[in-house]
Amino acid sequence: MFKTFTALAIALPLSWAMASTAAAQKPAEESLDPAAAKAHFGKAKEFYLAGNYKAAKTELEEAQRLDPNAKELVLNLANVCEKLASYDEALKWFTFYKGLPSVTPEEQTKADASLRRIEGAKRTADEDAAKRKAEEDARHQAELEKNKTVVVIEKPVVRKSGRVDALTLGAAGIGVVGLGVGTIFGLKALSDDPAGVKLTSSFTYADYVARHDKASQSATISTVGFGIGLAATVGAAILYFARPAHDENGEEPPPAKAGDVNVGFGSLSVRFQ
Repeated sequence: MFKTFTALAIALPLSWAMASTAAAQKPAEESLDPAAAKAHFGKAKEFYLAGNYKAAKTELEEAQRLDPNAKELVLNLANVCEKLASYDEALKWFTFYKGLPSVTPEEQTKADASLRRIEGAKRTADEDAAKRKAEEDARHQAELEKNKTVVVIEKPVVRKSGRVDALTLGAAGIGVVGLGVGTIFGLKALSDDPAGVKLTSSFTYADYVARHDKASQSATISTVGFGIGLAATVGAAILYFARPAHDENGEEPPPAKAGDVNVGFGSLSVRFQ
């Protein structure tokens, strides 16, 4: 009833009068509507010549549904599926074609060759698809690596407080001396204080005034000594705790950077770059 068409030439189908005669010789269930199948085949041929293989396939499928045992329809459908690189469908239709009762041994041999060709094309297509996917995945991964944001968190640096240097030691020394002087002269002032001593022939008023003046002088020196000692002690504490300690090599530590947070007597540096 139908002829096989190819990309280079399409043979016209056999006369539909012959097709109708052949159809009349088959049971009704094998040829549901030959006239409608002819119309769809004609449209399929036009689409095929125009290079619209997808539309040609749709028309051939409909024609084959209306005339299921027309082997030329099945063969054309298999060829169009191969053109569309729908290899699984092409394999299905060539296998179906081989099983039709009207297919000759010679035609079956040609169909076997077509099946081997399509199976090879399918393997190649699958390998190419896998290769393209691998390349695309590699490009995607490279793009992610290129554009990703790297956050580096530096190891927390603890800046220890407790600077011991000439300034700290000097201030501490002055504090110790001042407190020592204040203590000594304070005790001396208490010892020289004439309060409670009664005037006698041996301890006259003049002696009282002299001891009082001496006690006052000692008290004044004690007060000054305590004041200097306390001030120097506070200064030494500030110089010690308010400044970072030298590093393990005894060198000046690096200056604090922006973002350093002071904690207690030290500072904790956490920076992002």
